[in-house]
Amino acid sequence: MPKFVFSLLFLLSLTQTLCAATADLKFEGLKPYYYVGESIQFDLQENLKTSSRFHKVDLWVAVELPSQDLLFRTPQAFTPFSPIPQAFRTTLDSTVNRHRVLEFEVQPGYGGDYTFYAVYVEEGKSLITDNFNFTVLRSNVARASTTLSNRVLEPNGPDITPPPPPIETKLPAPNPFTAVAGDSQITLSWQPVTGAASYTVDWREPDGSDRNLSLSSTSYQHTGLINGATYTYWITGVSVTGLEGNPSITVVAIPKAAERPPAAPTHLSAEAADSQVVLNWPAVSGAVSYNINWQIAGGAVQSVPATTTAYVHTGLQ
Repeated sequence: MPKFVFSLLFLLSLTQTLCAATADLKFEGLKPYYYVGESIQFDLQENLKTSSRFHKVDLWVAVELPSQDLLFRTPQAFTPFSPIPQAFRTTLDSTVNRHRVLEFEVQPGYGGDYTFYAVYVEEGKSLITDNFNFTVLRSNVARASTTLSNRVLEPNGPDITPPPPPIETKLPAPNPFTAVAGDSQITLSWQPVTGAASYTVDWREPDGSDRNLSLSSTSYQHTGLINGATYTYWITGVSVTGLEGNPSITVVAIPKAAERPPAAPTHLSAEAADSQVVLNWPAVSGAVSYNINWQIAGGAVQSVPATTTAYVHTGLQ
């Protein structure tokens, strides 16, 4: 069966903007939490005014179960809810009325979150077959939520309804985050994030496809890559509950083949002259300069650069 709850939630702000008058529908009497044995009794207040309508309307009421399946309020007293999409009341023009939505004693095994919705829809239209088109809505979307517990409340005990669970805060981004390219590989590293049980490494391949993997460490060596291709990475921490945190900065790296040093120069010749030595050698493929090293007996090694294949060492004794 199609689920329209999330569409209704999305449309909530739209319809409330379109229908800026006082609330036409309102749930009343629903507590945020119930224990086994407690009685649920709550109503829907209608306040439909003819002056605010161009057409007659139908009233739809639904409840979203913990499974995210939907049950629809029916006109029948003995089968008040049905999985078949249908209107609760039809062909309405003007009404100020109060309906008992649910009267029910909480039983074991029904624990979970429940959300109730109510909305006026243009007469004869369906929230399902009309593809959730918000133009068929004719009122605000009334919404009320509660949680049923599988625990039993102590007889004659105080009301120990717990406060709503705290909203988990997203973990901070794992920064600084670095990527060092190597030969057919990229090494990633980042600072640990307090509260992170694991990390998700996301990256974009050279063909534009996205990949990811989960790690418990704060580094990763990505191997088997294409030299010269571009890879883009970002990291997120993941809490023990599975909530993914804020993403790190995005880094780009390009693996490249390891650079090999030029070969050693061969056929080096040295010709002594007055207070100098003239050095010559053949050019070496791939070399853009040369380092000329020498050592005076008992002294330290000294060096000078050269960009040609000859060097005259002067000032000698």
